[in-house]
Amino acid sequence: MKGRLVIIVSLAVMFAFCGTVGARDMESLEKNIPADSDVKKVNLESDIGVAHLKISSHDDGDLFTSEARYDADRVEVDVEYDKKNSSADIFLFSEKVSRRMDLDSDDCEWDVSLSRDYLWDVNLDIGFTDSDFDFSGLAMESFELDIGAAECRIVFDRPNPEKMRRLNIDAGAGDLEIFGLGYANFDDMRFDGGAGEFVLNFDGLKEGFHTARIDIGVGEARIEIPKDFPVRIECDESWLNSLRIKGSDLEEVDDGVYETEDFDDADYGLEIDLDLGIGKVIIGWADGSGTILTARSKARHGIEFGHIHHGDMLSGFQLPAIPAIPAIPAIPAIAALPALPSLPALLELDDLPELPELPEIQPLRRVKRVLE
Repeated sequence: MKGRLVIIVSLAVMFAFCGTVGARDMESLEKNIPADSDVKKVNLESDIGVAHLKISSHDDGDLFTSEARYDADRVEVDVEYDKKNSSADIFLFSEKVSRRMDLDSDDCEWDVSLSRDYLWDVNLDIGFTDSDFDFSGLAMESFELDIGAAECRIVFDRPNPEKMRRLNIDAGAGDLEIFGLGYANFDDMRFDGGAGEFVLNFDGLKEGFHTARIDIGVGEARIEIPKDFPVRIECDESWLNSLRIKGSDLEEVDDGVYETEDFDDADYGLEIDLDLGIGKVIIGWADGSGTILTARSKARHGIEFGHIHHGDMLSGFQLPAIPAIPAIPAIPAIAALPALPSLPALLELDDLPELPELPEIQPLRRVKRVLE
C-alpha cells in the first residue's frame, strides 16, 4: 500500500511539472502608425522566420497597424518605422531566441493591415511561415516575396490602381496559391517554384500586354487563364515533365508553342514562358464546359471559396451568397369526392316448387334368344 501511494504521488508531481513546463505565456506587441499626409510612399520589408503571418488592407484610419502575439521565451519580435520626407520604411522582424530551440508557427502570430491611401513597395522575406495575404485594392508599385517551406495564399480581387513594375515570387517548397493575378496590374512577372504544388490564377486580365516567366522545379502547377483573353505559351517539353492543356482554345502553332486564334491580331494579351524541370503543369480555362463546382474547406477573411474541377484541373473562386429559398406555396385542399349512390338490395327469389317424383322404372324382362 505504501509503495502504491509513493507511485501515485510521484505521478501527480510529474504531471504537475509537465503542465507547468507546457504552459506558455504569450505576449503581445502592437504597433499603430497614424496617418501622415506628408507620406506618399511606404516600403514594407520583413525578415520573419517561423510564424503565422496575415496581411490585409483597409481604407482610412492609420497608415499601418499590426499586432504580434509571441512566446517571449522562444521568439523575439520588433517593428521599426523610419520616415524620410515623403517616404517611409517599415520593417517587421522576428527570430528565435536560441538556435537550439525548435519552433513551430504557433510561437508567433502576426496580424498586419496596410492603408490603401498610400503607394506601397512590399518586399517580404519569410521562412517556414503559414501566410495569408489579401492585397485587394491596395496601390502597389512592386511586390517581391521570398518564401521558404510553408503554405501561402495570396489574393487580388480588386484592381491595383497603380502599375506594378515588378512582381517576383520565389517559393522554395510547400503549397502556394495566387488568385486574381490580373488585378495586380503587372507588366512583367517572375515566378520560381522549387518543389510543391502551385496555383497561378490570372483572373482580372482585361487589357494591355503582360509577360510571365514561370519556372517549376519539382512539383505540379495549375495555371488558370480567363477565357476570351489572347494567350501565347512557350514551353520546352521533355520526357521528364508534362504539359497538359484542357478546355481551352489554344492550338499548337509550333513545337512547344501554343496560341489562341486571336493572339497575333490582338492589341492586348498574355505571353507565358514556361521552364519545367520534373513535374506537371496543367493549363485551363475555369469556365470551360463540363465543370463541376464544389465547396471549399473553410472561409478565409470571411470569404467563402469554392473549387472548379474540369477533368483533373482544379481552380478556386469566390462563392456568391446563396439566396434564400422561397417558401413552397401551400397546396389548396382537394375537394372531397361526392358520395357514391348505394346499390339497391337484390330481390329475393321465390322458393321454387319441388319437382314431382319420377315413377319407378321397371326392370327389363330378359328376352329369350331368337333361334336362327
